[in-house]
Amino acid sequence: SLYDSLSDLFPTDIHFSNNDGKFFDTRRAPYGFLTWKGMDQMRSVGRECALRYARLGHQAIGNKDNYCADGAAGRELLKHWDIQVFSTCYLRTVKSVQCFLHGLLGTDDQRSYEEFQGCDIKAQSL
Repeated sequence: SLYDSLSDLFPTDIHFSNNDGKFFDTRRAPYGFLTWKGMDQMRSVGRECALRYARLGHQAIGNKDNYCADGAAGRELLKHWDIQVFSTCYLRTVKSVQCFLHGLLGTDDQRSYEEFQGCDIKAQSL
């Protein structure tokens, strides 16, 4: 499923002291879960951010390119930006972040995501 695929690409790291390492809202399934429309919207927002911030990467020292190749925004982004993600311990919020990261770091042509793995989502109660 897409839920499982996103969790494989962008794993979560919930500290054991937060609800015994579990999401707060998993007992209410399916209520409170992210809809397909919501997932698509978050992916689109991530894609737009990737295109915007990849264009700013040309300002980094030593980079002479001032554009981003179409479909490679995520790869360009990781060359110039250090990405760290923090979230609450709610599954809906984590899935929103995973969809956003899929749009931010993914590509339309479904190339390998190996270089994106390791972008763990640190979930903590706030």
